[in-house]
Amino acid sequence: MPFGYRAESGVLVIDPVTGPMVAEAMQRVLAGESLYQIRKDWNERGVLTTHGCAWSDRTLKLMLRNSSTKGVREYRPILPDGTRSKTSLMQVEAAWPAIVDEDTWQQVSDVLDARKKARNFHQPGTGAAKRMYPFSGLIRCSACGTAMLHRGPVYQCVQATRGGCHRSIRSAEVSKLVEEAVLATFEQITLNPTKRRATGGDLTARVGLAATLDVDRERLAQLDDDHYDGLIDKAMWVRQRARIAERIEATRREYAAALPEQHAGPSIDMTTVAAEWDGRTPMWQYQATSLILQAVLVHAHPADMMTAVPKRRNETTEAFQARRDAHRASVLARRIEFIWRA
Repeated sequence: MPFGYRAESGVLVIDPVTGPMVAEAMQRVLAGESLYQIRKDWNERGVLTTHGCAWSDRTLKLMLRNSSTKGVREYRPILPDGTRSKTSLMQVEAAWPAIVDEDTWQQVSDVLDARKKARNFHQPGTGAAKRMYPFSGLIRCSACGTAMLHRGPVYQCVQATRGGCHRSIRSAEVSKLVEEAVLATFEQITLNPTKRRATGGDLTARVGLAATLDVDRERLAQLDDDHYDGLIDKAMWVRQRARIAERIEATRREYAAALPEQHAGPSIDMTTVAAEWDGRTPMWQYQATSLILQAVLVHAHPADMMTAVPKRRNETTEAFQARRDAHRASVLARRIEFIWRA
């Protein structure tokens, strides 16, 4: 019987004790905790496997990868010769309820895959899997879709694709940008708690806001195409893009403020997240961020922008640093795409 379930009248149902622990373990992995930390904590708390044994990294990993927890049953099909397949697996929707959704299950699998590849690709003993960062698991490569691994000063994609996928981005820069965007959203919710509660159940208003976002995002994409095709000059492209991006951000914050109350969950009050943020742990910050943010996609460096800004002749150090910082901000704005929860 899968961990997290129990049998009642011949059917599997979510166990009220171990079921939430499955979701807890997955959230802890996405928050950056290692399997060692989780299984050590569980063993100290006296949590046992379905066979009554202590947890190991292997049994914990098998539990996290068990497709049963996402409401899917796997089986090996019968081949035409009457034998059962030894390699291929068939998946069908299970009769029992899911403990976690498909996206969460896949994100956890991606993180475990990334850690395994990182251990093979990098020198062992660096402790990367034991580090905790509030946005680990949310920052993903737009090329292959996998979670990027925090490696010292950068987030790096180590997904094995044809030609290699080693896209990276400065961790300090992307973390600061994500934190500013997340806190700005929570501050809007803090400033308008009454409006949020009043409009939370208004599905029509949210549908209208979502439609507005879709239209503006299409306009933004068309504007980029027009610029790259030479139909508009760079000055007009910059002006129009700034206006549309500002309108999208305002609409997105209004949409986030209109989310129904139950999206916040039982333990995190969305109206106080901004005030509590600095004093909280990275795990709590990750859980709060996940309420409003689904993913942060990292795109490749724009082909039409320099990777480094050279210092000009007779340029002061202060002027060069200001110009370099402005360039980095422009590059970052084009490389980062927020996927907010609808």
